[in-house]
Amino acid sequence: MYIFRLSGEYIGFIKNNVFYSTNGSYLGWVEDGHVWDKNGQYRGKLTILKGNNYITKDSFLVDPSPRPSRAGESIEQEQPQLNIDPADSEFNFKDGF
Repeated sequence: MYIFRLSGEYIGFIKNNVFYSTNGSYLGWVEDGHVWDKNGQYRGKLTILKGNNYITKDSFLVDPSPRPSRAGESIEQEQPQLNIDPADSEFNFKDGF
């Protein structure tokens, strides 16, 4: 699953509920549709807009408490993905990563 910023920039991918950067570096994990960084900080919710995947945060909600950090390993980079057109998101969404 490829992940983009709301601006359309490709920032990484999710494989087996683990979030990796564009070059395959471990960034965090996905749990029940929510994304946490490797240090246990809440980064946002997986959101699909017009068929593309984003990690977004609702600027009106308080973030959940941090979780214990999780170590992870880098993997081989997925096939490079091109950037896409910016998303038309709701006004209270912002990028989580």
